[in-house]
Order: sequence, then C-alpha cells, then structure tokens
Amino acid sequence: VLASLGRVLGDRGVLYKYQNPNYATVITVNRKPKHGAAPYLVVYLVDVVKGSILYQASHENVGVNQPILATQYENNVVYTFWSEGETSTSAKGYQVVSLELETFSSFVNERPHVLAQSFPFPHSPTAIGVTSTKAGISAKDILFGLSRQSVMALNKRYLDPRRPTGVPTAMEKEEMLIPYSGITDDPRLFLSYNLEVVGVRRIATAPTLLESTTVVVAYGHDLFVTRHAPSKTFDILNEDFSKSQLMLTIAVLVVVLFITSPMVSGKT
Repeated sequence: VLASLGRVLGDRGVLYKYQNPNYATVITVNRKPKHGAAPYLVVYLVDVVKGSILYQASHENVGVNQPILATQYENNVVYTFWSEGETSTSAKGYQVVSLELETFSSFVNERPHVLAQSFPFPHSPTAIGVTSTKAGISAKDILFGLSRQSVMALNKRYLDPRRPTGVPTAMEKEEMLIPYSGITDDPRLFLSYNLEVVGVRRIATAPTLLESTTVVVAYGHDLFVTRHAPSKTFDILNEDFSKSQLMLTIAVLVVVLFITSPMVSGKT
C-alpha cells in the first residue's frame, strides 16, 4: 500500500517515489574470483517484465560465510552483509545498505535515480523484514532477527540514504533529517525486550484494523509474536482518558450554545 506519491523536501520541492510493482532485488556472490581476488557480491535491481537492469552495485571483500539478507518495500531496498574491512570505504563488521528509488516524474518511463548509503551495524543479523499497516500511513520500521536471540525494530529514518554527513543545512533541518552515524545499540529498539528468541530465521508482519498497529511474527527455533506501533498509537485513546469528562464538556457546550444563540440573534 502506497500512502503518498513522494516526499516533500526542505525547499518545498517533491521527490517522487519510483512506482514500479515489477522490480525485484537480486544479489549474487562470487565466492572464488579469478586471480586470487577477494570474494564480492553484486546487487541488481531488475525490472522482471522488461528484463532490464535498473541499478547495479558491487561490494568487495565480503564475508561469504556470513548471512546476506535483503528486504524490499515501496521504493526502498535494505540489505546486509559482512565486510572484511580491507577497503578504504568500509570498516570490518556488518554493514546495512539502504537504497531509495526516486524519479523526477511519476508519469515518465525512465530508469530511477537511486540514492544509496551504508551504515555500520553493531549486531549479527539472522533475519530481516519490514512492518506493514492497513493504509501505509504509519512510518516503516525495518525488523531484524539477531544472533543475540532478540528482535530489533529500526525506524527507516535511521536508514535514510539522505542523512547528511556533515552539519545539516537549514533545508535538511526542515526535513528533520538525522545527521549520519552508525546504528546505535539502544535497548529501546528491541521488540523482544529482555526475552530470548532463539534461532530467528524469518520475520513476517500483517496489518491490523488499526492503522497505527502491525503484528510481528518472528520464527525459527522459537516463535515470537507481538504488536508494534512504528508511529506510536496515534489512533488509540490513552487508558487514562476520561470519557465521562468528554461527555460532560460536550453537554456544557451544548447548553452554552442554546443560551447564547437567542442573545446573538436578538442583537442582529
């Protein structure tokens, strides 16, 4: 479900989302390159109807014995891999790469403009998924099953490829873009709290009747199910909300309306 056609920029311009339901993410790994080169992986975004390659990127010195995971939603792709850190552009450890497909117009048949950024990831992922809601209005959270026997939810804002690498400009502040940094080990990001969820291999989500809420199912050796609200429960009243006080306020306003209405009519 696509709730909006684009994102508003700080200068009030619009980046239109690439709307193609027929593109797929394909990742290939060359474990034994010729001439003793290090293993590498190649990521392709492919239009499966036309057979054309929309985007291609390669990563060298990849740990082929570690899991390579990917998820795709709307006009975004997120994938993870282990980097041996022998290049000038990456350190040793897990990397999360975020791709965002944009186009200058939603009505022109052209290859998308792809924004890409990688982020150091402090955990060993075993599964990946993304939240889904009824109308697609709530923000997206990228879900990770981790080898530390837990489930993590990371808001897409932290994986935004447009995060500024320097001091944010006035327009970037207007968009509320977060300055670039690695993913932090924040305990508030864990959906499983202090529970151990052993051997997570798949993560599935399903929308509920409430737009704010999605159901997350992580399974493997264990089975873990929870409700999650990526944008908080904006369509649910708080438990301490006083319905009686609301009804009393409405009743008082109705009485005041009946009293003041003749007075106003008489003056006119």
